[in-house]
Amino acid sequence: TKTVTITQPGPRLSGVGSDEISSIQVYPNPNNGMFKLSFESNANYQYQVIITDVTGRQVLVQLLETTIGANLQSFDLSTLPKGVYIMQ
Repeated sequence: TKTVTITQPGPRLSGVGSDEISSIQVYPNPNNGMFKLSFESNANYQYQVIITDVTGRQVLVQLLETTIGANLQSFDLSTLPKGVYIMQ
């Protein structure tokens, strides 16, 4: 099994006020390339998830929509080499 570890630069989604989201979790971590992002939102808006490797190369850029309340998004990076990846 390969391991993918996701690091986060803090509990914040780019372009989103800190009072608009809470309870950000990325799990499982480490993982085999398949993982989930969950958070609570008090507004509807678009947000962008960028995942980079340790060299800074973007391996995933995805524009997503929130809903008010619980949000859950699944990701599949199982085709990428094992390593550490950064979620922004």
